[in-house]
Amino acid sequence: MQGQREIAMYRFFEQLSSRITAPFVGESKRNSKVWQCTCGQSVFFPNSQCLACSAALGYL
Repeated sequence: MQGQREIAMYRFFEQLSSRITAPFVGESKRNSKVWQCTCGQSVFFPNSQCLACSAALGYL
C-alpha cells in the first residue's frame, strides 16, 4: 500500500512540475528560475533536494 501511495505522489508531482514549467519553455536561461536535475526532473530554486531522485542540489 505504501509503495502505491509513493508512486501516486511521484506521478502527481511529475504532472504538476510539467504544468508549472510549460510557460517557461523557450525563455532564456538567464531569466529562468527552473533548472533540471541530472535525472531529468525539473527543479526549482531554492529546493535543496530533487523531488524525483532525492539528489542533493547546489546552485552556483
